[in-house]
Amino acid sequence: IQQGLAKQWSQSNGSTALVDSFNTTSLTDNGTGDTTTTIANNMGNALYSVVVSTGNTASNPSNFGASSAPVDAGSHRSKSFNSADGSLADTGFKSKAVFGDLA
Repeated sequence: IQQGLAKQWSQSNGSTALVDSFNTTSLTDNGTGDTTTTIANNMGNALYSVVVSTGNTASNPSNFGASSAPVDAGSHRSKSFNSADGSLADTGFKSKAVFGDLA
């Protein structure tokens, strides 16, 4: 697949209900605001970039932030939090995209 294109992406509502995705096997709810995404076709290694956005609704994203990090070549973990107090929070939607090299 061409360099610079997303190799995996997903959009979910709530914690683990996939709305749409590409190269995504499943989402696992690890607790409030904490989700692991399993990639269908592994990345070449754990040195890839994950971009995450989150909010209550697309028209009202509210006061939330998100962070994510690769766990291994086949999954990454993301957390959404209330940016006012830093507490983990389940949000109305979470969108993720992965950039890097496939195995």
